[in-house]
Amino acid sequence: MEQQEKNLIVSFALSGELYFRYNSSIYKIQTPSASDNSLADFLALELVHDKKFGSLLSTKEAEEHLDRLGMWTKDDESRYKESEKHLEQLKIALYDSLHKLRQQKSLRSQIKGVKKAMKKAYAKKNYFFDKTKEYYQHEYKLRILLSLNIYDYYNKPLTTRDKLETFSSGVLDEAMNQWALMMNHSHEDLRDIVRTSPWSNKFGVLEEKVLTDFCRLNDIQLALLMYSKMYDNARQSMDCPPEDVFKDDDMFDGWMAKQRQEGEETRNKRRADKKLEKNGKSSNAGEMYLLAEDPQEANEVSRLNSFADKMRLRDRMREVKNRGEVEELNLTDTQMKLRRQMMEQQKR
Repeated sequence: MEQQEKNLIVSFALSGELYFRYNSSIYKIQTPSASDNSLADFLALELVHDKKFGSLLSTKEAEEHLDRLGMWTKDDESRYKESEKHLEQLKIALYDSLHKLRQQKSLRSQIKGVKKAMKKAYAKKNYFFDKTKEYYQHEYKLRILLSLNIYDYYNKPLTTRDKLETFSSGVLDEAMNQWALMMNHSHEDLRDIVRTSPWSNKFGVLEEKVLTDFCRLNDIQLALLMYSKMYDNARQSMDCPPEDVFKDDDMFDGWMAKQRQEGEETRNKRRADKKLEKNGKSSNAGEMYLLAEDPQEANEVSRLNSFADKMRLRDRMREVKNRGEVEELNLTDTQMKLRRQMMEQQKR
C-alpha cells in the first residue's frame, strides 16, 4: 500500500470523516452515531418484514437451498472448518521454523494454497447472499445511515429525518460507493498500517481520546484499535516473539495460535489432574479412560485431551471407520510409535 493511501486511512480513522467529490463538489460522510444506528436498524428490520420482501430467502434458507443443489453441502462445511484448523497448524509450523528458511518456503507455499482454496470455497458458500433478506436489510440500513450523515462543503446536511425513507440522489449513490471502498480494505492492509507510521507514532498518544467515543467508532477504527491492542499485548507478553515475527502476519498468527493452544493444554491438564485425582488415578499413568455419565460430561472429558491427542483420536476414528474392526496394535499411530522405539533402541 502506498504511503499516501495509508495517510488517508489514518486521517479517516482519527477524524471519523470521509471526503469525496461528486460533480465537482466536495462532500463528507460523518461516522454515524449510536443513535443513528439504532434508528437505521429499526427501519431496516421494518423493511424486510414487509410483504413485498416475503419471497426473499433468509440466510438459513439460502444455505439449505445450496445444500439441496449440491453447491455447498454439510460435508463442504465440515471440510471448510477442517481447512481453518489446517491453516492454523501451518501457521504454527511457520512460526516454529523462524530460523529455517528452506522449511519456511515450503510452508508459505502451502499456506498460500490453503488460503486460495478457502477463498474459492467461501465464494461458493455465500453464492446466494446478495439475494437474501439479510443482504437487503444491511444495504438499506447503510443507505439510512449515510443519508443521515452526508454533508456538503459548508457542513449543511443533505437531507432531514422526515425525508429519510424517500431520499435518493446521485450524491448518496456515490457516498455508498466511497464508504464501501474505505470499509473493504483488507485486514493485511490494516495490520500493515498499525505497524507503521503515521498510525504507530500517534496511537499511543491518542489511544485514550479515541476510545472515549467508543459508541461512534466505525469498522476501520475498530479494526485498527483491535490490531493495535493485539500487538501491544504481544509486546508485553513474557513470551514476546522476535521483531521479525511482528512484521509477518502468518508467522504472528502462528505465534498467537501456539500461545492459545499451550494455554488450553495447561488448563486442560489442571482439570484432568483434578478429575483423575477424584477417580483415584494419576496423570502420569499415560493413556487412561474415564467413564462419563452424560454427553455434557463426555465433552468435558474430551476437552481434557491436548490438541495433539485430539488429532490422534480423530485419525484413529477415521482409520477404524475405513478399515472396520482393527486391533490397537495394528493402528497406524501405534505402529509408528513402535518403530520409533525400535530405532531409539538400535541407536543405543
